[in-house]
Amino acid sequence: MSLGGTSLTTTYQWISSTTSGTSGYSAIASSNSQNFSPSALTVTTWYKRVAMSGVCANDTTSPIKVTVTYPIATNSITSSAQTICSGSTPNTITASVATGGDALSLGGTSLTTTYQWLSSTTSGTSGYSAIASSNSQNYSPSALTVTTWYKRVAMSGVCANDTTSPIKVTVTYPIATNSITSSAQTICSGSTPSTITASVATGGDALSLGGTSLTTTYQWISSTTSGTSGYSAIASSNSQNYSPSALTVTTWYKRVAMSGVCANDTTSPIKVTVHYPIATNTISSMPQAICNGFTPTTITANASTGGNALSIGGTSLSTTYQWLSSTTSGTSG
Repeated sequence: MSLGGTSLTTTYQWISSTTSGTSGYSAIASSNSQNFSPSALTVTTWYKRVAMSGVCANDTTSPIKVTVTYPIATNSITSSAQTICSGSTPNTITASVATGGDALSLGGTSLTTTYQWLSSTTSGTSGYSAIASSNSQNYSPSALTVTTWYKRVAMSGVCANDTTSPIKVTVTYPIATNSITSSAQTICSGSTPSTITASVATGGDALSLGGTSLTTTYQWISSTTSGTSGYSAIASSNSQNYSPSALTVTTWYKRVAMSGVCANDTTSPIKVTVHYPIATNTISSMPQAICNGFTPTTITANASTGGNALSIGGTSLSTTYQWLSSTTSGTSG
């Protein structure tokens, strides 16, 4: 200016501070250009430029602040994986308080970290989309009808978002079909019933894998009380069908199908009715001798006992009689 134009002798010195915009400044080595290109930073820094010319006072700019934010340091789901029945509501999925981010530039726990929960019904690695209004530390899913994976994204400052590892909520399904296909049986006491057959149970874990369930298990139960009560598990009876041992009392059977965490499914009962041999059946009359052409007196016999009677606890009402005769001998004809 003393020469009538722009000073050719003005020099610059850039200064910086990591303390504040008003104190803690020091000169930056070799920073004497009009503009300044900082090196990489790990802490928030303020910059000023000092202009110097002649004997007049130096002039210092207002500061410019370069805020350094930090990557999210901790961001994890703390809940364990869950398995539920279709239509049920999972437990709340809990996660840590994310640390890092803007927090470190302020010297404490970040108050500006935000969250976004994601879900996928495809897999743990793909198919994710944001869940509306899910911006809290933890997440409480709605009822599910399909296996779902969840992740939480933590966002703070300009550093990259941090995404947790996924948590899986496996959905299993109720047993869809479970029935005994055999018909009721009637046997004589001490005999062995025919094998009781039943359908292959469908549903259960199968639907969560897209096919017939390989994890459905069976338990056959029996009762000698009635078709509705008195049941107990039959040892080592875990196959699709069941072959009973010889019976001496009327018995009802059911099959329980179990798969996943949904309720067990129990078939309707099948009844194997046990009948009993005739216990007493004798003629009580004495032998007779009559003249040719005469009519014998009535031949009397006792009421037969046993038979169906014992299966209902009393004298048989269903025993029927058929008289036979022979003119050959007492053993033939």
